[in-house]
Amino acid sequence: MLGLALIAGTLVVLGAIGASAALMRTPSYDAETLCLKDAPPAAHTLILVDATDRLDVRHQRRLKTIVQQEAGKLPRWGRLTLLTLRPDAENAPRELFDGCTPGDRTSANPLWENVQKLESQKRTRFDDPLETALTSARGGRSADGSPIVEGLYAAAADPDFVAAPQGRKLVLVSDLLQFSAGRFSLYAPDQSWALYQTSPGALRTPPDLVSVDVRVVVLERRDKGEQQTAAQSNFWIPYFDEAGAKSVAWER
Repeated sequence: MLGLALIAGTLVVLGAIGASAALMRTPSYDAETLCLKDAPPAAHTLILVDATDRLDVRHQRRLKTIVQQEAGKLPRWGRLTLLTLRPDAENAPRELFDGCTPGDRTSANPLWENVQKLESQKRTRFDDPLETALTSARGGRSADGSPIVEGLYAAAADPDFVAAPQGRKLVLVSDLLQFSAGRFSLYAPDQSWALYQTSPGALRTPPDLVSVDVRVVVLERRDKGEQQTAAQSNFWIPYFDEAGAKSVAWER
């Protein structure tokens, strides 16, 4: 009886060790995006960059810092998407980067996982492509429009972003000056969110940002300070309030 009990106890211990090892092994993930195959991302941060006016060197440095900050805040298997506005396709922002971070030796388990492989993949599939994408986010010559409202609506409606069960964050990097030739312009300081809603071709409701944390980084234009201040107060604060954002952080 004692022998049988010892055998049974040993099997239980071995079974527990095997189960623990299975749980601690690296889960299955896509080799290209590094996103988990069988589970949603642990968090999803979506960064929308308004480079309809070419970003100067100062703005480029700031954008790089912002993207690095947001990437560094992601938990393991968190997702980052980087988009830019497209004046030629207002409702379809251009995707420059989309991928997940597989973690590193600070978050992976070196006893059960190939940490060196994970860190190599993070560098070649996440860090380096994101760095390359940033060079495409600075914009070219000044565009004929700045469809910030339309870009935000499309970005927030992205199925992957909507489906993220937790940790959703939307980062807007922009001068805030919505402009649509012949329709609406925030270059006029007396404009507002309410007036926009009555303008031709307007999106009369904002996207659903309930449970989404919003970070707005204002790219200051030296000759447009008055318009930017008015735009923030009269347009964007009411806009994000109506959208139901979980929180809104403003940075200048």
